[in-house]
Amino acid sequence: MLSLSSPWWLTGLAILPLVWWLHRFHGVARAMPVSALFLFQALRQYDSGAAASHRADPLWRLRALIIGSALVALSGPVWQDTSTAPVEVWVDDSLSMQALEQGESRLGHAFQQLIETLAPRRSRGIVLHSLGTPNQRLQIGPAQPMEQQALLREWRKIPVAEPHPPASTTLQPAALHYLLTDGADAALNRWSGQAPLQQLIRVGTATDNLALTLLSLRPALTEPDSWMGLVALSNLGKTRVMANLEVANGSGKLLDWPLDLDPDSSIAQSFRLHLASLEGLYARLSPTGPMPLDALPLDDRLTLPFTQRARLYIGISGDCSGYLLAALRSDRGVGITTLEDPRIEAQLLCGDSPLPSATPTIRLHPIVQRRLTTSAPHWHAAAGKLQQLLLQRVEYSSSAPQATPTQQLLLSGDGRALILAVGEPVHHIEIFLDMASSELTSSPLYPLLLSGLFEQLLQRSSDDEIIRVERDPQASRIAPLVGDQPALRTTPAATMAQHELSWILLLCILSLLLLDGYLSLATAGEG
Repeated sequence: MLSLSSPWWLTGLAILPLVWWLHRFHGVARAMPVSALFLFQALRQYDSGAAASHRADPLWRLRALIIGSALVALSGPVWQDTSTAPVEVWVDDSLSMQALEQGESRLGHAFQQLIETLAPRRSRGIVLHSLGTPNQRLQIGPAQPMEQQALLREWRKIPVAEPHPPASTTLQPAALHYLLTDGADAALNRWSGQAPLQQLIRVGTATDNLALTLLSLRPALTEPDSWMGLVALSNLGKTRVMANLEVANGSGKLLDWPLDLDPDSSIAQSFRLHLASLEGLYARLSPTGPMPLDALPLDDRLTLPFTQRARLYIGISGDCSGYLLAALRSDRGVGITTLEDPRIEAQLLCGDSPLPSATPTIRLHPIVQRRLTTSAPHWHAAAGKLQQLLLQRVEYSSSAPQATPTQQLLLSGDGRALILAVGEPVHHIEIFLDMASSELTSSPLYPLLLSGLFEQLLQRSSDDEIIRVERDPQASRIAPLVGDQPALRTTPAATMAQHELSWILLLCILSLLLLDGYLSLATAGEG
């Protein structure tokens, strides 16, 4: 791109017509004596009263060119070249960019347009930035266009997150900034209107998409190896969609439902499964006809993250009540075994037998004489999440020691230590409550009390947890948002390589002056 640093070239608008006029209206340069005037009748017009010539000297064009070149040289001509400026490409690699259109993903179409845009230029380097994973980038150094295109085609990634663009003020001013996007993310569109972009490559026209957004399971409380599940999906397009929803694992389809969803609607489907293991469990959507379901197949399936849960094995010793054992067996995360089992992590000791030296233990002291607290017992801060259990008046043994500030109290009542911890970290827990009393065994909090005590002892949970996998429904919206294209910035001066052209014009002027002198001498010799 050519630019001039001063307006001297405007002077040529006045001077060049003057040069033509001076060469157009001029008199005879010299007198020429002849032997006989009648021999030169055709030249009578050149007598002393003759008018000036009506033809300009052809050399005026050459001299006008010399003067014009001099004026341009005085204007400081500069050639500004952007081909050597580094290019930083910001890639929207979100889920919607994986939508398939014409057999290729939107991301693939965007890269193809990028390659076509960069083909005419030989850049110093290209840096690709992932907007979904800000710490991921690819730097391509100076290379031949074919080598750069090969590297660009190889850069593909599975979407892991929605776009997180940097602050627009942090973009390097000395680079050309390109953005590849489909315009389906409102936050990214706002960023593109503020960032100093020189090029926007926007792809994608598809609008309809049906997406699975949640798959969740938890153990059923009534039957062993039974699970309660929930699957949710959303129609994010503007047309009605009919499809099939399946829950399956490696052995095949387990459940299926036909679906008929209105535009911009969501549903949740509950179900029950009888499975010993959740390994390989997934939900998927499939079309009801031969045509593909939608443009984005990546969100038509959710796979449940399976982790084989390690059970907490508890060794039992002493005469424990049937209520206590039944409550422990109701917890799927707990396995009751003998003291000889090498898998045991904790021990439940019912009685005043000596504590084992190494195994963390909960000891239930025998009831010497029952007493009923005069009010609800009090949980202490050391009890952690057990403080959420609201116990009523409880029965305890008269052998419970007096509560003192030096003890690590978990539960106290009537000035007695009803449950206390010993050791730091806790090595064993002493219980003086009557764990077989009807006040406790008839309460729905009874199993939670036991599991909470073992969690306090081992500092890990044995409760059943909900297993789930989900995605943000907005991440599956592929329709480009309606709005004006952002105003692109002109190339900043900092990115331009400037080449002075004055010295080239001076050489041309010198050559033209020599040519003018030669032509003038030649014309004079002919005369």
